[in-house]
Amino acid sequence: MNLTVQWKSEAIEGFFNIVDYYLENGWNQAALNFRENVDKKIDAIIIFPGGGRPTKIFKNVRYVLIDKHSRMYYMYGEETLTILAFFDARQHPAKAPSKRCSNSMASATTVLVTSALLKALAANPPDVMVIKAPTSAEGLLDFVSSTVGSSQSSVGSWQQGGGEEGKTQHSSPSTQHFLTPPISALIYNPKDIKQAIYLPFAEFSPEWQAMLYAKEKNIPIRFMDLPMTLSFALDDQEKNVIQRKMEVEEKITKEEQQFRQDPMGYLAHLAGYTDSERWWEVMFKS
Repeated sequence: MNLTVQWKSEAIEGFFNIVDYYLENGWNQAALNFRENVDKKIDAIIIFPGGGRPTKIFKNVRYVLIDKHSRMYYMYGEETLTILAFFDARQHPAKAPSKRCSNSMASATTVLVTSALLKALAANPPDVMVIKAPTSAEGLLDFVSSTVGSSQSSVGSWQQGGGEEGKTQHSSPSTQHFLTPPISALIYNPKDIKQAIYLPFAEFSPEWQAMLYAKEKNIPIRFMDLPMTLSFALDDQEKNVIQRKMEVEEKITKEEQQFRQDPMGYLAHLAGYTDSERWWEVMFKS
């Protein structure tokens, strides 16, 4: 079988992360051996792609052991072999401070989810594309294109709650540019800039690919989450509730605090018991 080998960006990053890990520890020969083992494993997979072990979550994703510490994850089709990610147990969050390999695996999982999503969309195109994101960020759609018309990217920020009747405001450039991932949309409250959220998108993000698909097929796109005006207002309300609670607790007596925290224990203490369970048995069960 003659397969064309493709490397995902996460796999490239994971590969060099492991090589750097070896070199940073002075294990130059181990870094060289790792590279040679990867080449040998890929050559073997091209000959027999089904030889890797299937993962438990995704049946079409397999992995091979590069050495006793590291794995290489891949998937294959009729014409292509896709290297998805690398994972080294010594760089696992539970064993080392570095999270780069685990992040690479998380990205690889997202790639698989996106692939499944695009297949589902192709099989059953929707009438309306509904994206899980705040409606406040729908201005982002003006800068999304299935065929990027400019090599330059523009970065947009949205003021939420600062415009007329609480509408979202965003500026459109005089010359239209389209965004190229990775990007991040910023939504903030101009009256309190501490209230802000970021919406990150990578090229392989399911939401981004869904938007590109909808743009290409001229399918309307709608963001489904509450506007950030409401979310920011709820945050303020929650802060006010906590503040009022603290003010009330400062005014109540120590006995009232004990009663609020453990009413049964407080009643048992008034009756001369140190154990509320014992007091309950005497009062109600005996």
